[in-house]
Amino acid sequence: MEEEIRSLARFPSENPNPLLRIDKNGILLTTNEASRALLEKWSFGVGQVAPKFWYELVTEALSTGLSKNVDVKIDDRLYCFFVKPNVEAGYVNLYGRDITERKEMQAELERYSKQLESIVEERTHKLAESEGRFRELVDLLPQIVFEIDEKGNLTFLNDIAFASTGYGEDDLRRGLNAFQMFAPEDHDRAKQKIRKLLGGEKVSSDEYTVLRKDGSAFPAIVYAVPVMRENRVVGVRGIVVDITERKRAEEALRVSEDRFRGIAERIVDVIIDMDLEGGITYASPSAEQALGYKPEEMNGTHMERYLPQSEISRIAPNWAAVMQGKSVVSVQGEMLKKDGTRISAEMNASPIFKDGRLIGVQGVIRDITERKRIEERLVKSERLAAIGEVAAMVGHDLRNPLQGIAGALHLLRQDSLTANERKETLQLIQNGIEYSDAIVRDLSEYSAEIILELADTTPKSLTREAIQAVKVPPTVTVQDLSQNHPTLKVDTARIKRVLVNLIQNSIEAMPQGGTLTITSRLWNDAVEIVLTDTGSGMPEKVMKSLWKPLQTTKSKGLGLGLSICKHIVDAHGGTISVKSRAGEGTTVTIRLPTKPVGVEVKQK
Repeated sequence: MEEEIRSLARFPSENPNPLLRIDKNGILLTTNEASRALLEKWSFGVGQVAPKFWYELVTEALSTGLSKNVDVKIDDRLYCFFVKPNVEAGYVNLYGRDITERKEMQAELERYSKQLESIVEERTHKLAESEGRFRELVDLLPQIVFEIDEKGNLTFLNDIAFASTGYGEDDLRRGLNAFQMFAPEDHDRAKQKIRKLLGGEKVSSDEYTVLRKDGSAFPAIVYAVPVMRENRVVGVRGIVVDITERKRAEEALRVSEDRFRGIAERIVDVIIDMDLEGGITYASPSAEQALGYKPEEMNGTHMERYLPQSEISRIAPNWAAVMQGKSVVSVQGEMLKKDGTRISAEMNASPIFKDGRLIGVQGVIRDITERKRIEERLVKSERLAAIGEVAAMVGHDLRNPLQGIAGALHLLRQDSLTANERKETLQLIQNGIEYSDAIVRDLSEYSAEIILELADTTPKSLTREAIQAVKVPPTVTVQDLSQNHPTLKVDTARIKRVLVNLIQNSIEAMPQGGTLTITSRLWNDAVEIVLTDTGSGMPEKVMKSLWKPLQTTKSKGLGLGLSICKHIVDAHGGTISVKSRAGEGTTVTIRLPTKPVGVEVKQK
């Protein structure tokens, strides 16, 4: 008990039990958060004079210098206050503990005791003439039954008593005193009880440590009544209930609570328990580091106090999910600190059940402010790197046509050029301008949002127009086996550009000649267009970065062609995939929904 008091004194603010300090004048000097509800009922607070009962209790304790326990009834709850005077300092510490459940258990045990006492008395009266019948009866009971004489010697033990204590009938015949079965520290208390019983008084049950013959022990509750013969007390009869299992359960519960409390006090994340209205009933010590609030400041407040207004409505669906018994994880948002600043937080919440009934919510809050800053810096770094890479590629590709244009302009300034040479020089300038414009156009199209202009067409119409737009060398054969059905709704200009790009790639992959085969078919609710060439194929290294922008194996161009193709197909809600191996050709498969759903369409 003294160790518990020292612990309570060290951590008054964190203690879940009421703590009060009252001086010799009855003034309340200090208290803790757990005492708030009690002080409100007594209508006094820190700096005020305590009610008469407490003032008299403090005066008595300071005058005697003795500590004691006092039970106090507050509404339907019963509290036990340990009164600890500090005579030199002139004040008294009152350490309270809610013992309602314990008292109710004791009352239940007392009721049980009275029932047993009644049974014992009744049966003793009926079996007074038949000791044998009494022995047969008590041997059937699962509890120890005993009788002792006026000197405390045991005169009877039932079978379970022998089995539980290790003593035998021979020990009983040789002489066995009841105090041999009590732990030394219980002797005085047991003697007082027996003295009262032998005096004809009825006593309440009490807890003792019972010793076995081998020296081991077990906790027990003893119920006893006086044995009357001819209106004279001749001994004591009672029942001993082994409460080992109950003690183990209580210890397991205490260890579990201590373990949770230890984890909660050491973990960096903030643990918060809330009632069904969102009121905070517990906050772990880490709340002060994360939010600037001490746990006792948060207890009794509403969770919304620590959320920006915009976050309250945003997380409402998550709260509703927990109220339905579901857990929510990794919900990110912002929280308000005590100084008004905001932190980025990741929140997890789980329902708390008791006896199958939802009674509250437990949340875990992690400060991810620094992680967010690192992520933002990383994104910015990647964006700057991408801009630098694009700038380098664009600069490199534009330099060639610009140098050609500059050289051509230099020649045009000379009067020695013939008409044909002047015409060829102007054509060089025109080609350079068109090439530069294509580079800028590719870059703009890749970075711009695609808004589709949908129109009805067929696979055959798309492939035919694409083939016509490409210059096919005589060494390459193009087999267009696409179908005239079904009708599909696409942005024909953009899909044509995709097909032109893919056809051109296939032709360039067959410099020595070859065959490009184009087919189409209905695939579920989509049209599948497949282009297969007999070219050189692509190695695995190239395949891994095929759709990445600015990736190219060609000497000219930004490497945006396939990226733009995928961008366009994705905008239609379709897919594009490639199968290829070095030396075995390439197959490109495009799947386009016949009726795109959820795509952005230009309003005409």
